[in-house]
Amino acid sequence: MATLFLARTSADGRAFAQPVPDASTPMEAAILFAECWGAGEASGEVAITVTDSETGHEQCFRIDLGDHTIGPC
Repeated sequence: MATLFLARTSADGRAFAQPVPDASTPMEAAILFAECWGAGEASGEVAITVTDSETGHEQCFRIDLGDHTIGPC
């Protein structure tokens, strides 16, 4: 069974979270979340926290929506 990731962010005063079942890594979950969340229409930088549902381990990624770069928070 694949690991289920939960991704969340709080940007522009809005908080949003959702499971990302199709991701195989936390980074992939952050990218898929950003695409699904509608961040493709936004610009600037957003921080997305991804939680591994099996271990509870959290990782934070900063995605620059303008130049599509990603790195740790």
